[in-house]
Amino acid sequence: MPSPVFTISAKAIDLVARIAEKVGELKGSGVYSRNLRLRKINRLRSIQSSLAIENNTLTLGQVTDIIEGKRVLGLPHEIQEVKSAYQAYELFAWLPIETVVYENQQGYYDALETAQKTGNSEVFITFMLNTMQKICNQQIYTIKKMKKSIEKIMNSNKIAALLFFFCFCILAMKAGDRKEQDAGLWASAGVSHKPFAGKWEAIYALEYRSKENFRETSLWCGTVIADYVFNPHIKVGMGYEFFMNREADGGYSPEHRYYPEAIFSYRTGSLSASFRTRVMNTFTQWDEPYWEARNRLKVGYRIGESSLKPFVAVEPYHALSSVAERFTKIRYYAGCSYAFGRQTLDIYYLREDYRTSPFGRNILAVDYNFAF
Repeated sequence: MPSPVFTISAKAIDLVARIAEKVGELKGSGVYSRNLRLRKINRLRSIQSSLAIENNTLTLGQVTDIIEGKRVLGLPHEIQEVKSAYQAYELFAWLPIETVVYENQQGYYDALETAQKTGNSEVFITFMLNTMQKICNQQIYTIKKMKKSIEKIMNSNKIAALLFFFCFCILAMKAGDRKEQDAGLWASAGVSHKPFAGKWEAIYALEYRSKENFRETSLWCGTVIADYVFNPHIKVGMGYEFFMNREADGGYSPEHRYYPEAIFSYRTGSLSASFRTRVMNTFTQWDEPYWEARNRLKVGYRIGESSLKPFVAVEPYHALSSVAERFTKIRYYAGCSYAFGRQTLDIYYLREDYRTSPFGRNILAVDYNFAF
């Protein structure tokens, strides 16, 4: 019996043991047994890299097309090599070993040359075992990273869903404790701009509101706001709103409102919070001006790395012109914000209750903004 042309070293035995352990860990993860597409992609990458080492010029895309039965422009013998390799390829089919070899061709050829010169394949075997261990480590790292990302997203989804569900239940209970109720749609579209290196922010918006269970127009409103941005957490400014209120006879009456405002915001990780306060003066050509303050506390939670951010908010109103009636009404919000590029879309439910009246309002609101 001819003697083997390699030496079984202690290092090789150690590498085999380590690889067996890694392979067991990979199989135990269940990723490859569940994800047939991942296994196929890894096999195609391995075949293409293995053939490229032997100077096959076909690309990964061409190899994929050949396996899928599509026509490919190429040398007939190279196409046949791909077909034969795909049928015969079984050694660690779910690990792209040849990809790593292809990325380190010089080491591959150096190991082959050394084996030929010495007549002993130990160096080449060690090189391949090191390659197998490296790819196993890479795959394990990728799987662990993927699982952490999935767990993070799932946990974020659970927190956001529980927060939204809790607040929705509260709003639903609030909606049910009033005998007189109305429903309407509030829809606004606006643009915002930050000139002077972002130190100022200008906002222009047009809003439509309906009432009587969506059947009638309530008002139209135009808004202009100019804020000075002190830092990422604080900005102050002035706002003006012009209302055209629909009257019972079908006509419209104008109403004016102006206010100073201050906004404080903070963000940590996926959680964000903001507090906005406004002191408003509202007047018409017939009524005396009246002052009131509104303070909104808003909390949002971004879902993982997505652009979705559910939020809840509460906003009480306080009269400043009347000593007898300080607290006038309160608004509750629950919804979701979606950012895409320079655009933002907010869709939310708003509940409005009045202190001295059994009347309550349920609002479906949609706000769109484009920043430039």
